Amino acid sequence: MLELAQNKKVLVSVCAAICLMLTISLSPHSLAQDLDQGVKAYNTGNYQTAIKHFKPLALQGDLKAQFNMGIIYKNGKGVTQDYAEAVKWFRLAAKQGSPEAQNWLGVFYDEGNGVPQDFNEAVRWYRLSAGQNYAHAQYNLAHNYRKGEGVIQDYSIAAEYYQLAAEQGLFRATYNLGLMHENGHGFQQNFEKAAKYYEEAAKDGFASAQYNLARLYEYGDGVPLNTRKAAKWYKRAAKQGHSKAQAALNEYYRTLPPIGRLFELFNN
Repeated sequence: MLELAQNKKVLVSVCAAICLMLTISLSPHSLAQDLDQGVKAYNTGNYQTAIKHFKPLALQGDLKAQFNMGIIYKNGKGVTQDYAEAVKWFRLAAKQGSPEAQNWLGVFYDEGNGVPQDFNEAVRWYRLSAGQNYAHAQYNLAHNYRKGEGVIQDYSIAAEYYQLAAEQGLFRATYNLGLMHENGHGFQQNFEKAAKYYEEAAKDGFASAQYNLARLYEYGDGVPLNTRKAAKWYKRAAKQGHSKAQAALNEYYRTLPPIGRLFELFNN
């Protein structure tokens, strides 16, 4: 399932062209076929056809179909976007143990979409999902511990959950481990480790990690001072629209002698 991260709290979201939940190995053939046809219809933009496949199964209690109906109402594909209706379907799937649905319920409670905002309830659902080793829920739970929302603020526990999510390849979690090492939150301040985590996330294309890694190279914090490497990472972040990287890159060019600016021009 393709998932991205979004919103002001950097909570996990799903793009419009999502691959819906489909696990067929333990499903009867007809059920699996309907789910498969629904997923294919959704991913080709035939949302009404997808709903025709998913809804009967969801009403019969199939948790995968219930989750998919939640995604449809969350994204407003083939229906009017309705967070309360999405919550209804996610809750049904979550109660049957779907870690994806449990995480989404947590996100909705965290943001107050379709339900009153309730950080305690968000944390409850994140815990259930994270307990099934779902990386996005581990990341979101780490966020709540870092911010002290729904739990007592605890950087050490936040770091543990970020680490679990990072080990599953969630680059935002890797980036946040870098932040925590740089700021001395949950760890003794360590710029070398911060640089290591930033570089991992930067190589995955995460603009904020690219910007922070460039900063470390510019000032020689945790890495040898290297303005050329700083400029390289500022460029990569700037190309993604990172405003601070764009400003830093402009300043870098401004301070170059004319011959240096020509060199950079011909090497871009």
